[in-house]
Amino acid sequence: NGYTCECDNPVLSNNSPTHVWIGKRSATKQTWPSRLDSLAAGGLAAGVLPRQAILNECAEEAGVDESYLQDRIRASSAVSYTGFNDDMWGLK
Repeated sequence: NGYTCECDNPVLSNNSPTHVWIGKRSATKQTWPSRLDSLAAGGLAAGVLPRQAILNECAEEAGVDESYLQDRIRASSAVSYTGFNDDMWGLK
């Protein structure tokens, strides 16, 4: 078992979310090619706080500079995965 962090990007209008920007996996990805995905996500290593982990993942996977996100990124919820098979993840 382990923990992950994910970044999904709500689009705001007058400080209210109107929709969510979702990424699409590359057609050449080994796992779940061409499927919809988070903007950035990754494992949460021991000793790394979730905020720093997601800042690192956003820079690595989405090319979003950490300095841009420092005052913009916010924790909003938690998702619990029950497991997965070759086709999809199961959410609690």
